Amino acid sequence: MTLIDNVLSLLKEQDYSFEELKAKTNASFFDLQSQIKVLLKEGKIHKHGFPTKYSLFEKKVSFRKEYLFKPLLAYREVFLICYLALFLVFIYSVFFKNPLVFPGLEERAFLVSLPFLFISILLYLPWKKLSEITPKNFVIPKETLVFLDKFKELRNNEDLKEFVKEFLEKIVYPYYPHFLIILSVTSLINISFLSLLNSFFTPIAIPLILVCIILIILKEKSFFNEKEFVKYAFLLGLLLVTLSSLNFEQITFLTKPLKTIQFQLTIFTIILGAITFYQNKQIIEEIEEEQTQEEKEEEKRALEFEEKYPFFAKFNLDYKIKINWEQKNYVQLLFRFLLVPFIWIRRQIYFILKWAYKLGWKASIPILAISIVFIIIKLLMPIIYTGIYIDEYNHILSGIEFFKSGHFAEIYSGTFYFRGSYVSVLAGVLVTFFEKTIFVAKMLPALIGIINFFLVYKIANKIYFSKKYTSLILMVYTFMPWFIFNHFYIRMYVFYEFFTLFFTFLFILFILNKKNMKKLIIISILMCLTLGIIFFFSCDSAKYLVLIYSSFYFIYIFFFESATLSTNFNYNFIFKNTLYKVLLFLFFMISIFYFLDGFSLIKDFIYGGVTHTSPANSKYLNFFFNSNSFFMLFFLLSSIHLFVKDKTYKKLIIFSVIFMIIIHFLSSLELQMVRVVIYILPLVYLLAIFYVSIFLKIYKSRKCTFLFIILICLGIYTNYSETFFESPGIFGEVNYRDYFSIANCINESNIDSNSFIIASLPHLLNFYGVENKNMFVLRDNKSANYTKSLEFLEKDILVDTLSRYPVLDDLNQIKTLADTNSPLLFVVDIKNWIRKDTLKFIYDNNNCIKSFINIDLVYLNKNHTCPFS
Repeated sequence: MTLIDNVLSLLKEQDYSFEELKAKTNASFFDLQSQIKVLLKEGKIHKHGFPTKYSLFEKKVSFRKEYLFKPLLAYREVFLICYLALFLVFIYSVFFKNPLVFPGLEERAFLVSLPFLFISILLYLPWKKLSEITPKNFVIPKETLVFLDKFKELRNNEDLKEFVKEFLEKIVYPYYPHFLIILSVTSLINISFLSLLNSFFTPIAIPLILVCIILIILKEKSFFNEKEFVKYAFLLGLLLVTLSSLNFEQITFLTKPLKTIQFQLTIFTIILGAITFYQNKQIIEEIEEEQTQEEKEEEKRALEFEEKYPFFAKFNLDYKIKINWEQKNYVQLLFRFLLVPFIWIRRQIYFILKWAYKLGWKASIPILAISIVFIIIKLLMPIIYTGIYIDEYNHILSGIEFFKSGHFAEIYSGTFYFRGSYVSVLAGVLVTFFEKTIFVAKMLPALIGIINFFLVYKIANKIYFSKKYTSLILMVYTFMPWFIFNHFYIRMYVFYEFFTLFFTFLFILFILNKKNMKKLIIISILMCLTLGIIFFFSCDSAKYLVLIYSSFYFIYIFFFESATLSTNFNYNFIFKNTLYKVLLFLFFMISIFYFLDGFSLIKDFIYGGVTHTSPANSKYLNFFFNSNSFFMLFFLLSSIHLFVKDKTYKKLIIFSVIFMIIIHFLSSLELQMVRVVIYILPLVYLLAIFYVSIFLKIYKSRKCTFLFIILICLGIYTNYSETFFESPGIFGEVNYRDYFSIANCINESNIDSNSFIIASLPHLLNFYGVENKNMFVLRDNKSANYTKSLEFLEKDILVDTLSRYPVLDDLNQIKTLADTNSPLLFVVDIKNWIRKDTLKFIYDNNNCIKSFINIDLVYLNKNHTCPFS
């Protein structure tokens, strides 16, 4: 028998690898190799799989099926090798310490190795055999041991989901008190390489052990309902977490010990919330049914409005301008033009009433009331608080200069002020064409804030299952101090908030209208225009955060919607092939990275461009997990929705917001400032209230609803600083200064016309109507954190770049002015720009001081009495 015949006869029995055929035929390596090549070329045999085997029949098995659908048991060596490698790193870091070892390596290596150890134990131990030799009354039932053997046969995601579900029911739920006791006892032993475990469990170890022992006892009782226990334990945890963030002196005895374990309380409450949701996951189906029913009722009410309220139906008048134009009835056309304002008002009344009836009076009246309060707050803020924040004036002056000379103001020497140029232009429009006052300028952020309020309402309507909960998020948005401040602050940050909300709303519209090509084109153009404005006209590092947030939606559309949308496109095969899409995406990302100098951007993100940041009580983690503990808890719980069957755009919004919170956490301190983070807060609160509404549906109790509303109100209250109503700003970041009152005081006082007015920013006094030929800029602390291009030498005199007033940068210059016997009027506002010895001289030699919000007016002249009344 020839070698070829021998190979063919062997392959009739079964498939063999090259090594197996070599052993069976006793042929040399080269002879067998040459004969196999001949057989493969003639098509008499075929090869497949890895390691390669030969067969008489062609087997078309995909890589996915061949390798990824094998049972998990086939990969147990991989998990064991990974564990042993990590364990060796752990041993090395513990017993062979040297300065080159990364700090905390032993702890990290140990924690990372635990999952591999756990999986290796599950895959290697013979659980079925163990169940056969296990005594009947053993702590762990035989059925549980048999169940663990299923882990070895897992092949796909569905198997894994089923196993996890059974694992929770058979292992976690029955034995979680035992696990917690083990972890608590381990933390009390205080093992050095388990410092993370120790820091978490040690403060709560003793009470946790006692609670777990009671739970183990209760689990044996027939009356104990674990589902109800978890449900109300979550409420208790929620209450304690909220209390821990309060600063009432009357309950310090309670809040002080709670603050020490706030992090542990938050983690356990989140876990209890997740379990509560899992135990009541059928609520999502009920919610969908309720939402469908509510939409049908709304459509029904919208159709019956005119029949039910015929009087208000008459308010829906037609302008009839087009008809009169076509009929060339110009007299009637002129009359109609005069009536346009009255018709418009009547039509708005009609639309508001129809909307309110369609929504339902119980849901619409609170929304209308909150909307009115929101608008009143926006209008009252600049009336009550007539001062200004220093940076705002840069935009106001740049806007005025833009319409006066065609370019922005030169605030820094040799450079026009391009930062947030759209803010400067819009502020310039208002103060140039209406009135040059702070009130008019403040209408810019107020108007953008009102638009943002409308966008929050529209997004909430698309996310919330019931309109009655929309009033909750609108209440939070109305009374939260961060938005009151942001809608009063003439800077880019209110626009970043607008861009984020607008882009989110456009994405929702895009998904809901993807079958309507005309709407899609309009939405796509608006998306691109929004991105263009952010990128080209912001000139601020924070713009990249908004662009990163927006990019998630573009990436989703490109990978998951482009194939459907490109059916009429000549090269649509590119969008239908995943590989082409990945290559195109990588090319685009590399191009963007190169064009934007990605390495510099990453460096700025990590290290930042400035040294200042938020004060300690407003640090990033403290801001979210202390001041906003209630909202952050529910926001984190909303991540559960990523694994729930619901609309894709909801999941993507949740994922995008969570990712942005993480990016801020990993970025520089500059990008963790409260004013920079505000743009994402509306969506954080919106998603938090979304899950509040779901949990209210789970509890179905008026008492629980009342409790949640109280906790929401307390959550809003904890965000207010003690001085917010006196000075509406962000403490330590953005300080409000009452320049209006200072200017009035100077103008109304009997001050000598030859007096010297000395201030850090005298041009602000000019804006408020203070005119004096002897004005100076006081800025002598050269170690202060400010851009030195604010001043330059002009004819050997140091002058302020913006105002061109001389700069006093030495105490002797001030003393020289004082020796002239002319009155000196100091406006002490930015104290860190002034040296301590200079401040001491000013305050020690004053005739009188008049204090305003974050500003002192100091009068210095030995020969005059105090001019202030």
